[in-house]
Amino acid sequence: MAAGALLLIVAGLPILLVGWMMWSNDRVGEFRDAATAELPGLSVTLERRFAHPFLAEYYRSLTVKQAGGGEARLDIGMDTGGLTRVGVCRSGTGSILVHDALGTTEAATGTTAPSLARRPALKEKCPAFLGSFDVDAKHDLAFTPAMPTLKDGHRP
Repeated sequence: MAAGALLLIVAGLPILLVGWMMWSNDRVGEFRDAATAELPGLSVTLERRFAHPFLAEYYRSLTVKQAGGGEARLDIGMDTGGLTRVGVCRSGTGSILVHDALGTTEAATGTTAPSLARRPALKEKCPAFLGSFDVDAKHDLAFTPAMPTLKDGHRP
């Protein structure tokens, strides 16, 4: 009796697992969530799409829209876990730097559309931290702007 139940479980479990994987495979590539940082002259949107049928792995892309102009989009790599936090800052030259664990993406305004370039070797420190993308309590992406700091007793 116990051997029959064990055989049923051992034989049935792989069938259930394969069926579940086939059913959930439909979500690969589907939109998961996005968050936007509204910055002077530019808006930066980080988007996640499902990359795995049931694990929390995501394809990530960055879209930059220029005020009164075009937009540029760039895939910035896969988040296989632990890469959700993405820092945003303004460089010394005025471009926007988007830092994650895999590298840095530089966004700059152009004459008709912004430019986006992946710069994995860029080690420039972040002179003006603007905020960061991360997940909120509901595990959805959100942009949290940097808190203004007091300088000489005055807000910037």
